[in-house]
Amino acid sequence: MTKSLDEKFKKIDRQIKKLQTKKGSLSSKDYDKSVKELNSLFDRYIREENWERVFGIISGVEELTQMYSKPAREILGPMENPNGRTWYIDEKGVVHSSQKTCISTTKGYN
Repeated sequence: MTKSLDEKFKKIDRQIKKLQTKKGSLSSKDYDKSVKELNSLFDRYIREENWERVFGIISGVEELTQMYSKPAREILGPMENPNGRTWYIDEKGVVHSSQKTCISTTKGYN
């Protein structure tokens, strides 16, 4: 693991801990700011295809989902990586992907 990835992962951990420890006292503005930062890191890991880190964030978000009674998809939202796939998390914390581009059927494949 490179040093920069380790630092990014520590930043994610700090964001998750910040959200977890403030629970009830976290204002809506602070919550939105922290989620936005977490979302940005999540998106970057998807672009880098660093799945270990992506799923590390997801497990932390599952805890946040329970604490804040918000669906995980509301916390992270849909993320798109460069190959055209959109990744998203449903209410149960399950990760899904969908291909945005159409596959050519010129060779008769469906």
